[in-house]
Amino acid sequence: MNSCSIGMYFYVKNTTPEDQKIVLTLPSRKNSTSFYDKEEGVFHKNVTLLSSKAFSVKDFKKDEDKIKLDGHLEGENKISVILPANSLTQIDMASDQYTYVIEIEYTKNNETVKLTKEEFINLSKFERLSAIFEID
Repeated sequence: MNSCSIGMYFYVKNTTPEDQKIVLTLPSRKNSTSFYDKEEGVFHKNVTLLSSKAFSVKDFKKDEDKIKLDGHLEGENKISVILPANSLTQIDMASDQYTYVIEIEYTKNNETVKLTKEEFINLSKFERLSAIFEID
């Protein structure tokens, strides 16, 4: 039998005029006690954290000035990242689903907002095999 999987991308668009801190929860690694892999220096093999001033996936892919954002460990399977103001950030790439992220947390109007995967995917816009969640 021949099978194939389709790579899908998850982006967060920060439409605010200020940098925005978000906390991403991903599944714990099954064969490890820690989410962070010291040898590889990565949090999760599919997390990219590439940011651009582009406002569409098409423009993001063409942008040659993307920057790699630093993630910070927030717990066994959580990382935080500061999204630049007015930016589009590629969070991760997943096979046959839009993301491995299972929860997003951020601050809006001085209140903490926590969304499950189902909630933030339902609020996302879709473009070229990509889901884009907007923080406004």
